[in-house]
Amino acid sequence: MVYVRYADDWIIGIRGSHQDTVEIMNKIKEYLSTELGLELSTEKTVITNIRTNKVLFLGVRFFKTHANNLVRSSRNRPMRPPLSIRFEAPFDRIINKLETAGFCEGINPKPKFVLMFNSKDQIIHIHNSVLRGILNYYSFVHNYGKLVGLVNNIIKGSCAMLLAAKFKLKSQSAIYDKYGKDLKGKDNVAFIQVKYKINA
Repeated sequence: MVYVRYADDWIIGIRGSHQDTVEIMNKIKEYLSTELGLELSTEKTVITNIRTNKVLFLGVRFFKTHANNLVRSSRNRPMRPPLSIRFEAPFDRIINKLETAGFCEGINPKPKFVLMFNSKDQIIHIHNSVLRGILNYYSFVHNYGKLVGLVNNIIKGSCAMLLAAKFKLKSQSAIYDKYGKDLKGKDNVAFIQVKYKINA
């Protein structure tokens, strides 16, 4: 059994049967009630088999998966590799948060007009901070490359659209023509260049 806690979020990993898990959960429920005066939330507390379902913890989905290719045993017989843990960024939740923050509608970027009266450098810096924050948090996930492509398109597109509106240009392409692909131009701050692979 492995227990992990961060602030008030916690998860227990159990190598055992479903019955074992139910018994442990009931003991936890009893301990919280009798020793700490706390009630275990029935809505948020679930038992999940990570061989068949994905678990969400601290904004990351993980599950057990087989590798795609068979491996060879010591007798040169094909055999399926052992299960391994795969971590994924939940695109739906990330897009929803960006949409709530005003950077997009669905996967389509939109300008966050509340930032309009900042300077050009400040606007780029703010968008860079949002992009860096997301990519740094999810730097270890297995679908990192797809995450970079998705979030970079939304945040950079939102930034370019806002700058186009600020300088009364008609399109994103007009902004890129004027200031370059990194949006820096002759100013101090450039839009960050993202990497699509996790650093080893």
